[in-house]
Amino acid sequence: NFPKQLNELKDGLCSSTSKLINISISSHNPNYIKINNEMIISKNNDNDNKYENLIFANRNIKEVNIPNFIKRIKSHCFSECNELEYIKFESNSILENIDEYSFYNCSIKTICIPNTIKTIEDFSFSECKKLQEINIPITSNISRIGKQAFDNSSIKTFHLPNNINEINDGTFNRCKNLMTIEIDDDSDLVSIDTDAFSYTLINELKITSKVEELKEGWCK
Repeated sequence: NFPKQLNELKDGLCSSTSKLINISISSHNPNYIKINNEMIISKNNDNDNKYENLIFANRNIKEVNIPNFIKRIKSHCFSECNELEYIKFESNSILENIDEYSFYNCSIKTICIPNTIKTIEDFSFSECKKLQEINIPITSNISRIGKQAFDNSSIKTFHLPNNINEINDGTFNRCKNLMTIEIDDDSDLVSIDTDAFSYTLINELKITSKVEELKEGWCK
């Protein structure tokens, strides 16, 4: 049980905790609350009245409906959720950030990310071996997809959002079912990093006009 005086849970606190199916929060704690007895949300600071961060989900959770007031999914929030099959974002979501390892090694099969997303950080969906489809609106505000973000997932196709200027190190590494990467002619893509497409089944790739750098080993 987390006591009322607890005011900080650091990133990575619940990494590698596949058996952790419940965390209790004191009803008098002003910084953290539990919703639906399944997830923990937090404020950004003591002076903020808004609970905008999703920080933990019970590891045996099967379905998730993420509230539209959530701006950030924190590191390891859903990692090791090996029974999680369905995830939905409420309409009018304001989600902006998916942090490192947020969904690492969980069992989701598909996810549709809101248009408001700005960053998907390193390893966020890495080792999601059942993940076959990830949809990000082409018109979204996303500017970054981190290194090894989808590493060793089962995605088959991916349409790169136009605002992405770099495909980072190992972003699609070991995506052994990946056959198609769609890149629009007006894409802002400038650089493709090492191991970006290693061990995939991609048979065709468009290098658009703004691309300046293909780093060594980008498609080995």
